[in-house]
Amino acid sequence: NGTYFVRLHFFVSSSDSNLATAKFNVSASGFWLLSNFTLKNSISSPVIKDFLVTINVKRFRIYFIPSHGSNLAFVNAIEVFLAPEDFIPNTTSLVTPTASRISFDGLHSQVLHTLFRINVGGLTLTPANDTLWRNWIPDDSFLLNPMAARNSDFFSDSPNYREGGATEYTAPGLVYRTAKEMNIDESRQLNFFNVTWSFNVSKSSSHFVRVHFCDIISVSLKVISFDLYIYNKFSAKINPYDKMGQLAAPFYYDFVVDSDESGIMNISIGPRPDSQNQTAFLNGLEIMELMKKSNFVSWPGKPESNRTSLFAIVGSIGGGSFVIILVAVVLLSLKRRKAKPGQSSSWPFSGPFYAKGSSYNRMSEKTSNMLPSNLNLSLRLSYHEIEQSTKNFDSNLVIGEGGFGKVYQGIFRGMKVAVKRSEPGHGQGFLEFQTEIVVLSQIRHRHLVSLIGYCDERFEMIL
Repeated sequence: NGTYFVRLHFFVSSSDSNLATAKFNVSASGFWLLSNFTLKNSISSPVIKDFLVTINVKRFRIYFIPSHGSNLAFVNAIEVFLAPEDFIPNTTSLVTPTASRISFDGLHSQVLHTLFRINVGGLTLTPANDTLWRNWIPDDSFLLNPMAARNSDFFSDSPNYREGGATEYTAPGLVYRTAKEMNIDESRQLNFFNVTWSFNVSKSSSHFVRVHFCDIISVSLKVISFDLYIYNKFSAKINPYDKMGQLAAPFYYDFVVDSDESGIMNISIGPRPDSQNQTAFLNGLEIMELMKKSNFVSWPGKPESNRTSLFAIVGSIGGGSFVIILVAVVLLSLKRRKAKPGQSSSWPFSGPFYAKGSSYNRMSEKTSNMLPSNLNLSLRLSYHEIEQSTKNFDSNLVIGEGGFGKVYQGIFRGMKVAVKRSEPGHGQGFLEFQTEIVVLSQIRHRHLVSLIGYCDERFEMIL
């Protein structure tokens, strides 16, 4: 039991008119995750819908229901994984457009849909840069007056995570190492103003707002305090030293905010007259909508067996991936059947199977046009870094060997990892290598290791 990240991935190619016109609803845990959802305006662009759902049942069900007038619902990938404990509080402050501030109870019984996840003062962050595989976008397009703020200098050290503040899972370190601050010009007579970000939100709805702070701009303690404003009516004093007692120590504040009829939520920071250094800063911002209850009634009957569930999940991966996996498993079965009694097959560990011989090579040629022309560059790693993690591919660290080459145990950025290195002339070509990257980067399962990255420098093929 606990709070889970639930991510739904959607993609429609320009040639697929059936999926492009599909309109459907998605329901889970008694809430509508999506209503009358369509990708007709997002052709050839991946769309990821990110939710936080409290799950207190053994079997978690997600229902995809075609809308009225449509006969199709689809999904390309689904992620469900447990969030860190106490990631979302059950009780927090409630802010309304009339500026009243009371307590909101029962967040754990809500479903939260991420609308905005902003790396203020920084660049786009991909799942490869985030401890919980989240996407963060820059804040510049949301600034009401871009001239009012400037990017702070990049903080070269690591954030000082302390008890009572944020953790590395609250937001990645790169969020806390960048910030926007007031663009103060000493030549101006008046430097007492607010910096405002404006967001389009659902009208008359409730939203969970998390505001991230980390003082990377001060050179000494107790010189900055400032105000945070929501809807220009509610304000909260932000004092990094009262909160954390140290510079560069990340912390955050949570609110539930009721939107008004305008459909716009303004969040501002501004200086305080009693502050020694009259400036203000912001590092990150997240806005999530509290979803509405669903009136969907699931189909009555006995729960499906594990066998049925398995094939339903495998089938949803997609026709191309299913064919590749199925053919590989069949070829593996034939290979094992032909093996002599007492002879083990040459597959050292569980993972994607690549069979030798002309059958698979022909299949690879036919499927080559399904592979992207450019692999995900965010997963690309340097040869030097991998070489260091394996102590220059020390033979004492070899934990497996097969037709492709060798698998090494290593320590990569503090993590214990397996490094699979193909060797020249050992059967695996670049197409198989590319296919393995594509498949592993899209699949997460508790019985499969997750792909951290790949290296293709110096004609290497390393996972």
